[in-house]
Amino acid sequence: MLIHPPVAKASEPPPGLAALAGALGPTVPLIDANLQGLYHLLSHNLPDDKPQAQRVWRQRLDHWAALKQMASYRSVDHYNRLVTELERVLSAGHRPTKIGLADYLDPHASPVRSADLLREAETPERNAFFNYYNDVLLPAIEKAAPAWIGLSVNFMSQALPAFALIGMLKERWPMLPVVIGGGLITSWMALDSWNNPFSGLVDHLIPGAGEAALAQWTGFTGHLNAPPDYSQLSTADYLSPVSVLPYAASRGCLWHRCRFCPEVAEAIAYRPHAISKARTDLQQLIASHRPGLLHLVDSALSMRLVDSFVTSPLPVPWYGYLRFEDRLLDIDFCRALEASGCAMIKLGLESGSQRVLDALDKGIVVQKAGQILNNLKAAGIHTFVYVLFGTPPETETEALETLAFVEKHSEAITYLNTALFLLPRHSPLAATVETADFSAGDLSLYTGFTHPADWSRRALRHFVDRTWKRHPAVAPILRRTPRVFTSNHAPFFKNARF
Repeated sequence: MLIHPPVAKASEPPPGLAALAGALGPTVPLIDANLQGLYHLLSHNLPDDKPQAQRVWRQRLDHWAALKQMASYRSVDHYNRLVTELERVLSAGHRPTKIGLADYLDPHASPVRSADLLREAETPERNAFFNYYNDVLLPAIEKAAPAWIGLSVNFMSQALPAFALIGMLKERWPMLPVVIGGGLITSWMALDSWNNPFSGLVDHLIPGAGEAALAQWTGFTGHLNAPPDYSQLSTADYLSPVSVLPYAASRGCLWHRCRFCPEVAEAIAYRPHAISKARTDLQQLIASHRPGLLHLVDSALSMRLVDSFVTSPLPVPWYGYLRFEDRLLDIDFCRALEASGCAMIKLGLESGSQRVLDALDKGIVVQKAGQILNNLKAAGIHTFVYVLFGTPPETETEALETLAFVEKHSEAITYLNTALFLLPRHSPLAATVETADFSAGDLSLYTGFTHPADWSRRALRHFVDRTWKRHPAVAPILRRTPRVFTSNHAPFFKNARF
């Protein structure tokens, strides 16, 4: 049995689980415990005694259903209210733990301290999902009687709930083998300090793409080159106004040179599917599931694959992440891209300063990036642009260049994601600065550092909060960027395709 534990965005089925199911075959049961667990928590939380909170509690299931209706996406203010009120109900009765639609924050336990994760396994009744596990998930596991259980743990927000579940599994079925994998496990196992603190609890850990390793460990003789299998995960159950089908046409990143990226430190090789395989997979998935939107989850889509969409358009809208490729300087190509069904493109700008981009080895020319954004706007394609503040080569002067770039191109930027830089412990940049403790956790993926220009974290936050977010060109973009689900729900707002 394969399980996707809480908490993660429940806007679409988990692609990692589907990929494993495709490789191992349909006899392996799948359970999206994230989707089930969030709904169970929402259904069973007791109301707060405050009148306004009681109103929200009474409407909670209506709010959940509303996120599946297109009418909720006509106004970002209405949408944000739904999301905010749902998160308020999720945390009720479990404070001080904060449970969101994409978060799980326990002030008394850290997902980057192995001792806390082991304690969560020893005392699972502390976890907010204990009742769901005990009343729903464990009975389903008992009925299925699996020979082993695999957990896919990709995000920090899944770590504490996942280990609480592992503890309950081992308490009830001590001899049942448990294996864990996923993006977070891969990152932990890539740490120089990794020494498997879970050896007495977890039977096997799998880094990287898990299909072959899991097939070998379990003795399954599935088809490792098979497309993802979503047959056990109803796309209509997820929190989106149309069914969304995720698909990865590659593993790793085709650029693989950004000096701040953890994938470079983890030495994750770029492995694209052949274009013919990707197209065949997509045709089969579309025919089987009839999705309303395809989410291409690659770190960056190859232009060869995108060219194939232009030449032979998909029958459903799609969106994904693209680099600022020179092909996008051609307005006719951008128009053809829109005609192919492209609803939105995600773009990692990071900085509007050419000096910073060169120092980070982003491979972006600022002037070209501006023209590309203008072309995409003219072609009718929405853009979701990522900006990163606080990298070692950046000072406030360069941050102001980013602000000037966004101001100049604000009409061409549909949505913005603003992040404060965290330095991966083993990234190439870490060797260029004086590092310091960032977290007491032995599983922390990041390190503190002394900024070469003495741009302190406090000064950085002041700039972002007071200068960046309040700027008249930036503030409207941030206000229309959807909360929590961000790029997963952004395609549905004021988009002619929906």
